[in-house]
Amino acid sequence: LLADYRAKRAAEKQAAAEAIAEKPLRAVDTFPMLFNRPISGDNQGLATGEALAHLKRLEVEGRVRREDRDGVWWYHGAV
Repeated sequence: LLADYRAKRAAEKQAAAEAIAEKPLRAVDTFPMLFNRPISGDNQGLATGEALAHLKRLEVEGRVRREDRDGVWWYHGAV
């Protein structure tokens, strides 16, 4: 079960990295890749935190880079 969970999360990270390589995205833009259901207002904060954690990991791995545009973080494919 833990191995299945880790494999699922790895696939989600890969999907996010591939999408970011195509065009810049914000953390909230990755929700459809990370979660298989709509995110309601009550869960937006939690979902944003989880998305940012995935994006930070991708950034540390050198797979994406972050750009601050007027206080909004945009993630780009690492070049």
